Amino acid sequence: MAEVNIDNETLRKLQLTQKTILDEVVRVCEENDITYYLAYGTLLGAVRHKGFIPWDGDLDIWIKRDEYEKFVRIAPEKLLDGFCFINWDNQKEYGLCFGKVMKKGTIYTEQNAPENNGWGIFIDIFPLDGIGEKAFNNKALTNRYFLLKRMLLAKCGYRVAKTFKAKLVMGVVKMQSMLYTKASLIKKIKKEEERLSLTGSEYLTTICGSAIGRTFTKKMKSEWFDSVVKLEFEGSMYSCPKNYKEVLTEEYGDYMQLPPEEKRHDHHGITQLKF
Repeated sequence: MAEVNIDNETLRKLQLTQKTILDEVVRVCEENDITYYLAYGTLLGAVRHKGFIPWDGDLDIWIKRDEYEKFVRIAPEKLLDGFCFINWDNQKEYGLCFGKVMKKGTIYTEQNAPENNGWGIFIDIFPLDGIGEKAFNNKALTNRYFLLKRMLLAKCGYRVAKTFKAKLVMGVVKMQSMLYTKASLIKKIKKEEERLSLTGSEYLTTICGSAIGRTFTKKMKSEWFDSVVKLEFEGSMYSCPKNYKEVLTEEYGDYMQLPPEEKRHDHHGITQLKF
């Protein structure tokens, strides 16, 4: 399916819809003693733009693993009727290792996603796990985990390969995935995540976050997340890691530097969008 041309007005409407989802997630978190943090480009947007990065149609938050699991348990009951939590347990075609909160009655489809999934506009909820020093830049330790994740994506119908070579590789991965049920792949992935994660570790990372990379490279110190500071994002104040400058430097380097103009566009390949 061809990518939809999103004009500035439509992109802005998408961003503000995502903010309404964020506000609902924040309400649930604050009423149930769950600490969240603005994450990735959302955190960068708060610091550099006091809102969305102008060309970005994405919104992410982090929650530490134990509280993330609590959110997964309570979200179906606590979210208002206009919203729902989706993940690999309650959506047949969902093949990601983290969850999303979606606004009902909307449609949002990306090029890589399974066809005709019926999902709506969402924000991503990423768990933060402890991770040991030996896992960084260690392909021998992480290759199996990333292969299992690719097998799950293939099993669920995601189209993540773009080059001819990558498509050949994913073809092989898809054949491998046929030897397993989705449930068995999820069980294996969870086992690998437990092997990689270390509660109380010096570092935190989104073990589940990367669908493509084969090593962990971002070393975010656990102490950076010991407490929160409130930063402005689209006219409201939201929780961010107390050491957000260090977090952003680790993630992006010179984060206040704008990218080249030719790279200032949304990278999500939206093919359907209805509000």
